[in-house]
Amino acid sequence: MQRQEAQGQVMAKAGRPTKLNQDMIDKAWHYLEHYEEYGDAIPSAQGLADVLNVAESTVYVWRDREDSPFSEILAKCKTKQHRALINGGLKGELNSNIVKLALGKHGYHDRVESKTEITHRNPDDMSETELRRAIAELDEQIDKASSLH
Repeated sequence: MQRQEAQGQVMAKAGRPTKLNQDMIDKAWHYLEHYEEYGDAIPSAQGLADVLNVAESTVYVWRDREDSPFSEILAKCKTKQHRALINGGLKGELNSNIVKLALGKHGYHDRVESKTEITHRNPDDMSETELRRAIAELDEQIDKASSLH
């Protein structure tokens, strides 16, 4: 699809003009460098969209356009967000639960490894006391594992 200039805006031949222009690109870069001035604790695609006064989906459409700087802008946004989360969490400046939740989008996950050792014995060879103890131990392990999820 060929594009033509319409009053300083990019326009697809078969569509309406887009808001994407150099001013929007400059404002996007400014947001990344000064997101805190816009009231954001961390940079985000949502914050960027709000500052640009467009829908969040629009910044992703712009990202996917050929020769659009928004691919780099959103990649940089994600990197800066990751860094702000790590530093804010380590310094105690951000809520640890929110940091943990947000870092999930960056591949971090809170995992607890659990290892259960089972000794196989024939129940027919166990006394009633041994059976009760084994059942109690299994119940305890099940309760412990359930509380982790």
